[in-house]
Amino acid sequence: MNITDLIHKSIKKHEWKELEQYLSTVKSKDLRILERDMRENVMPHMCNEDFWDTYTHLVMYRKQAFLSCAAAASQLASEGKIDFQNNHIRKLSLYLRESYPKSVQSVVNILLPLMVTEKQIDDLFQAFDTGHEERVAALLRQCSPLTYYSLFKTLRHTHDSKDFVKKCCLLILRKEDSLSHNMACILKEYFDLDGVTCPEPIHIEHYELSRIDQNRENFTNVLQGKLPKL
Repeated sequence: MNITDLIHKSIKKHEWKELEQYLSTVKSKDLRILERDMRENVMPHMCNEDFWDTYTHLVMYRKQAFLSCAAAASQLASEGKIDFQNNHIRKLSLYLRESYPKSVQSVVNILLPLMVTEKQIDDLFQAFDTGHEERVAALLRQCSPLTYYSLFKTLRHTHDSKDFVKKCCLLILRKEDSLSHNMACILKEYFDLDGVTCPEPIHIEHYELSRIDQNRENFTNVLQGKLPKL
């Protein structure tokens, strides 16, 4: 039985001390191969509880090598089985906050584009104790109807100044895609921002502005150049 098989066996049995012993024998250059194996072949098939238990132990053993394994949560998210309310994530979040605070945002940035519902995004931010500015920064990195709606809600439900919203709007305009340009136009019109020029402005009626904050469907329709539902 080779070292990879032994590692698989230790994870399956939740023998974490044994896992660390095996991992300590793996050369640094081979950790990339092992990380890919974990991310592509092992962790996507785990249940939620086992996934976060395994991920926590891998990160605590060698953060730099295994932090990217968070991407394996895509399967759990797409199937609606991801759950951030467990002790393993609390342990992981606390460990990273105390020892590697910048890595918390890295994990959030890996997980955020995998989320498929508003609740998953909200639960993700809550699980990793993501502050307001960190949340906005993470959402600004993304470009999808779901993440733009989450960003819109975040800006709308806080007491940010127009200058802050304008800064976000200008950052979005740097992205060279139509969805981002439409998002910038929505922010410009909704928050009545001065000094923002949309290259291809969409025409948004006042009644549309009053409806985009009612639900995600209305927002997405306007974002994609469609009419909101009456």
